[in-house]
Amino acid sequence: MRSKLEVEMGIIQRNIRHQIEFSSLDSMVAQDSVARVIDALIDQVDIKKLDFKIKGTSKVGRKAYDVADLLKLYLYGYIKGVRSSHKLAKQCGVNLEIKWLINDCRPCQRTVSDFRRDNATSLKKLFYWFNSVLVDLGLFTDRVYAVDSAFISGQNSKKNNFSEDKIKKNKARLEKQIQEFIDGYASLDCDTAAEDAARFKRLEERLALYIDMEQYLDMTGQSQVSLTDPDARKLTKSGSSEVGYNLQIVGDSQHKMIVSLEVTNEVDTHALHDAATNIQEVTGQEEIVILADKGYETGSELKKCAEDNIKTYVATKAPRKEKEETIVKRHFRYNEDLDVYVCPAGNLLRSNGNENTKQQENRSPYQYKVYKASFSDCQNCPLRDSCLSESSIKSRRGRRIERTEYDEFIEANRERVTENRTLLKQRQAIVEHPFGTIKRGWGYNHTLLKTKELVQGEYSLIGLAYNLRRAMSIFEIPGILEQLKAKMALLANFYTSQLYICALLDLQNFILGRHR
Repeated sequence: MRSKLEVEMGIIQRNIRHQIEFSSLDSMVAQDSVARVIDALIDQVDIKKLDFKIKGTSKVGRKAYDVADLLKLYLYGYIKGVRSSHKLAKQCGVNLEIKWLINDCRPCQRTVSDFRRDNATSLKKLFYWFNSVLVDLGLFTDRVYAVDSAFISGQNSKKNNFSEDKIKKNKARLEKQIQEFIDGYASLDCDTAAEDAARFKRLEERLALYIDMEQYLDMTGQSQVSLTDPDARKLTKSGSSEVGYNLQIVGDSQHKMIVSLEVTNEVDTHALHDAATNIQEVTGQEEIVILADKGYETGSELKKCAEDNIKTYVATKAPRKEKEETIVKRHFRYNEDLDVYVCPAGNLLRSNGNENTKQQENRSPYQYKVYKASFSDCQNCPLRDSCLSESSIKSRRGRRIERTEYDEFIEANRERVTENRTLLKQRQAIVEHPFGTIKRGWGYNHTLLKTKELVQGEYSLIGLAYNLRRAMSIFEIPGILEQLKAKMALLANFYTSQLYICALLDLQNFILGRHR
């Protein structure tokens, strides 16, 4: 009943909060709600096949929540920007869409948190399973893909990350402080003896910690130690650094969807081939084109891609700054038919055909050949002073160039990039879209979990949420619901036919057994 004042002021009629109403949860959720899409999608997931941990099978103790319900809760939360287990548990009691989605269950924070932690590997499998669904829906048909990476902050501060140099410096500083303490021991005041002893003990404990970290690096061959998250690493790119992980994403050129998503704790140097082969596995396409920035230009990776029918367009690294008159390797032209290098002056550099092996720090060993020019050619060359070093001239040694086993593939990639720079320019438009949405739009620029496996699980869930949102934009919610329900009906008919065939076989075996 509206009051006289409300009628006079023209206030919109409001419901009475104490009035009893009869309604169902289903009537409170719109037909085009995201919750209905999530419900239809997760109902198709084979929980056992993806190795989700199913609890509550024991006959003793409290029964467990349905895995599908917890999965729906997390997927809804990540799409809506809620990923804290405390906030998700609270939403189960106040959010009508979540109440409808998980049938009004009220899992506690510990249950919600444990599910994400215990099923990290399965969440990664779920992401790639959904991508196979997208392939069935006719997406990922274009053969051009782009790869890029971005740092995500880990649950480990820079103070609790130690490199080999940092450990040595801190260890030397503590040893010096301890020695100064020992040298000045005779002059210490007796009144502060207890405080001095406690301070000395703290110094010794901190020194022991650095000694342990130094031994750990020697035993494992690692370059860093992180005390809070053991898998987090300090990564540096373009002058900025972050202690955490490197998120590798491959986007498709048609719909800007995420085809592959991998979490690493290394830089991009050796990530190109793994990213490209992930595309082939997901889409089933044998011949693809992949675009990447200059951080991925590694000879061994380009070679492996070429051997697997993967055409690369990787931006070339800027040459080192040299004096304008200096002649460097890129100024020489390689003639494959004659197996010689031709210098800018037209002289030939030849090889004796012997292959050598070189091992550099933090790199795998590789083969190379040396090409040499005769000193007589170089001595009378007008470009001699720009081409030869003073030591080479003094020792009467002609110009030398090394050609590695990867140079062929590096040169082929650079030639493709030079001929088709327009294609490479598409890279940012393709792969920066997911990063912009995930990091800037959703704010998922840091992880809530520790260790590489758990972080992979969390970001696989984020990638699934992103792809589902993109699919809803492409097909619209009624369209994606129709597609998913059709797929569900197809699966139901398949299983029904299989059960029917099994029943006929059982009946046939029973009849044959009776006749025998």
